[in-house]
Amino acid sequence: MKLKTLASHLANHLDRSPSTFVELYRALREGLFAALADGVDGFSPPPVPADFLDRDMTALLIGRSGPQGGVAADPYVVALLVIASLVDSPRVDVARRAFDVFAATSDSGVCPLTGARYFGEALVAALTNRDLFFPADRIALVELSHDAGHAMISYDGDNPDDDQCRMSRFVVPNRPWPPKTSFFSGKLTFVGLRRLHEFIRGNPEFNTEAADEIKLRLNANKVTTT
Repeated sequence: MKLKTLASHLANHLDRSPSTFVELYRALREGLFAALADGVDGFSPPPVPADFLDRDMTALLIGRSGPQGGVAADPYVVALLVIASLVDSPRVDVARRAFDVFAATSDSGVCPLTGARYFGEALVAALTNRDLFFPADRIALVELSHDAGHAMISYDGDNPDDDQCRMSRFVVPNRPWPPKTSFFSGKLTFVGLRRLHEFIRGNPEFNTEAADEIKLRLNANKVTTT
């Protein structure tokens, strides 16, 4: 998929400009490659499960060159771009902060909604798992803040008669210490999340088999919610 095509779709679904996502993608690539080349302390690529199509995030961000090249049509790339767009950061630091948030670990071991250990993986599950949207939207809000050192997914339980909202919390590594008393929180509502879900599931360039593999793998870890 061409970078400008992906950026245009994301901009349309998230009410941003296409140039925002083009620059975020370039900043993520540059930040990752610079960190890998220089061995930047406290910076590492986000943990991607080894069984996810035998690829890693570095390979996903490299993309393909040439007339048939472009960005990997992959839900992990979309999730990372969404996180980068929600992190309040100057361009020079956006890659480190986005990867930190991606690698935020569940404070309960695994996310009770998705079965993911990492926030980025939970967001991928939210972007690809149809069970979280049909017959009804279960996720109310995705919220993150690198400065505050957390990421959260607010969601409804399995029981439709229970209107209590639940929270899946993740702790961001390399977070500021002591915590800042004033900080910015990026938020993605269920409307934007559903738009992205429908874009990924409805676009033939995205590998829906990979999405199903994610669902099966994470369901094996999932904690039952009532």
